[in-house]
Amino acid sequence: MEPSLQTLSELIKAAREEKGYTSQKELALALDPPTNRSAIAHLEQARRLPPERTLRSICEHLSIPSAAWRPLLEPEVAERVKFESALSELVGKTVSLRQHDHHSSKVAHKWVLNLFGTGNTKEQLYDAFCSVLIFYGVNKPSKAFFQHYLPPTAFRTIAMFEKHIERYQVEAIRLFASFEEAYLTTSQADEKELVKIRKPLLPRPDDQYRERTEWNEIEEIPEKKLPDLGYISASRIKKEQAERRSLSQFLEQLAEKIEVNGRLAVDEYPEKRRRKIGSLLRKFKSLLAHDLLSPLFAADPDEIRREAKRLAPKEVGDLRRMEETQATGQRNLSCYLSADHLDVYVATSMRSDADFVSVNAFARSLFSHESIKPLKLRYFNPTQSWIEDRVAKGLVEALMLRRADFTIYMAQKSDTFGKDSEASVALG
Repeated sequence: MEPSLQTLSELIKAAREEKGYTSQKELALALDPPTNRSAIAHLEQARRLPPERTLRSICEHLSIPSAAWRPLLEPEVAERVKFESALSELVGKTVSLRQHDHHSSKVAHKWVLNLFGTGNTKEQLYDAFCSVLIFYGVNKPSKAFFQHYLPPTAFRTIAMFEKHIERYQVEAIRLFASFEEAYLTTSQADEKELVKIRKPLLPRPDDQYRERTEWNEIEEIPEKKLPDLGYISASRIKKEQAERRSLSQFLEQLAEKIEVNGRLAVDEYPEKRRRKIGSLLRKFKSLLAHDLLSPLFAADPDEIRREAKRLAPKEVGDLRRMEETQATGQRNLSCYLSADHLDVYVATSMRSDADFVSVNAFARSLFSHESIKPLKLRYFNPTQSWIEDRVAKGLVEALMLRRADFTIYMAQKSDTFGKDSEASVALG
């Protein structure tokens, strides 16, 4: 059997799991020297070989038989494997010679290498390429497809072949839900059909945008107030208010009981309750010298009352400000939903105060750019809207996402299922 990246990928994955590495990252870090997870992922997906040193390290660490990987390091075999990886990217599914006998594989191997650097005409290259595809069970493309996406320059080297396929993918992913669907459709198109398929990619007049009226319906929420719209930050403040209120009330009651029963009043409370109060005292940096569970706790009632007042919720203005900011956000949401157009949807996962600030800065910078601003685009800026119910939030954003012509998907440190759903809807 001819050496195959697909066969090796299956061996790698099976060996990793057998040796107890539950994740690709775990294996990557166990190597000497360590590598990145993507090297393992691409290998297990039969997408591409890592550098020779990394491949050797992976295979030796997992005790993969040398016959399965050493031949792939030979220059000519490595070139063919690169071709197969690139061809897999073109057609949207893994291809290899693993199902052929030794003699058929040798012929295919030779014909693949003869595709490159020969100086053949585009007609000769087309015929040779179609012959090679037979070995991989891939339908031959139309001449229109071949000449548009794989001109003679694509066959100077394997690297040039990969670059031309990357350029094809840039178009394909904008037109189809998958690379497999893209190849099945575009590869069979004649010249007229291909022009029709690619028409959405062509520049369009922007007069319809420039002639619109200005849309200034959104009430700008200042940067310092943006965290008020975060579910996490809002709930944090409300929770803190409740905790401070509970702690202050407990200390007031404790001071009264100590005046009557002295130190014994502390022991009347269950240990679990005292432990909870101790946790809150530490959280809010109490000035009391000792914890309620400590035998050294001997604060007098006046000191406890002073601490109760100091720790009591004082930031009533925070909640009032949050309510005002959220009311502005809800009015903005109504404006987004009823806008005459919705051109761009910005998909994000805002999990921290810094996320709110950075997303807003990005949106303002992008849509105020000198080449974008004259288009008078209507865009959904998630940092400027708010709705209390999470389910309702998801529904209204789904409506806007469906309505928008364009989606900006922002990668962040911490993403959510909701944002992944937005991406799949946009691509679909």
